Amino acid sequence: MASDFDFDLPLNQYFLSEVAEHLESKGINCLDDLIDAMYGDPERWATRLDLSKERSNGILSWLYSKKLGGAPIDFPPVLETRARDLSKSYYGQKVEDIGAPLWSEINKKQKTGRRLGQPLKNSEIRPLEFLTPPKALDGSSGTNRGDQQDCALNVNTDIEAIRLWLKAKGTNANTQAAYRREAERFLLWCLLEKRVALSSARLEECSEYLKWLEMIGRETPENWQKSWIYPQETWIGPKNTPRESPDWKPFNSSLAYTSRKAASTIVRQLFSFLHKTGYLKFNPFDQIPAKVRFLPGEGKPKEFADRSLSPAQWEEIETHLAQLPLDLVRMRLEVLFVLGKELGMR
Repeated sequence: MASDFDFDLPLNQYFLSEVAEHLESKGINCLDDLIDAMYGDPERWATRLDLSKERSNGILSWLYSKKLGGAPIDFPPVLETRARDLSKSYYGQKVEDIGAPLWSEINKKQKTGRRLGQPLKNSEIRPLEFLTPPKALDGSSGTNRGDQQDCALNVNTDIEAIRLWLKAKGTNANTQAAYRREAERFLLWCLLEKRVALSSARLEECSEYLKWLEMIGRETPENWQKSWIYPQETWIGPKNTPRESPDWKPFNSSLAYTSRKAASTIVRQLFSFLHKTGYLKFNPFDQIPAKVRFLPGEGKPKEFADRSLSPAQWEEIETHLAQLPLDLVRMRLEVLFVLGKELGMR
């Protein structure tokens, strides 16, 4: 592969025209220029070139695949690990199996689907019992996998580990259903939206998932596609659809505060279990605040400030009470108003 790899060739020899033209507009005319830009600012090169996360990741994946093939590419140290992780799976396939330059027809079709707001046709969103991730994403080679000798779980894949965790949760049907649902959702999100195995999910993916739970079912298609690959319709379907049905989806609506809190708690428990049993080296959720925030319209209602009485109004009431005859009715009213004022009774 190195023999036909030339750093000085025009970018349209390697990338689709829209990508090449975009980079050329930023002063990047060949691969040598591109790698110089990476070395010049390893942390912000993609931002400086106005590249989306998807495209910058694709560039790193593709360049790393060329390096593995023998091309004399040297990454800045800060990007080496990132490129290596990305190269393991690019949109669910090994990079060397894609066989096309960046933004292959797979990716072009995906982008077209996003622009039209149509859910992608795929058979990947399936319930846990019917789900078979590709080898690269099944967790057998997850980047956060612990040492097999120190692992208390006799499993090899993420799904097998989840099943053991579910068994440890007892036999209550409602508990089992709730824990399976949240583990299933997070696993599917990792596989489809982030294209990583659950056992490769790090701090970034885990924190993004909690944000994704806030947004799903609430955003317009235009706002949604700015942040995520798959349209909301891909994830949301009719309630009570049988799990064996091809129309099954992991969600049937947006999640209220209590549902998001339960989802966060359960996934955290899953990762805690996987970490404590040695299946994972670390728990990325340990670095993420556990508090689930309220969205607009959620939480406690306002303290009825517009229905509270001002000091002047209370003075007027007290003056009125003082002018009433000193009888049982007045005394009862005074007690009621004092209790209401001092105890905050409604």
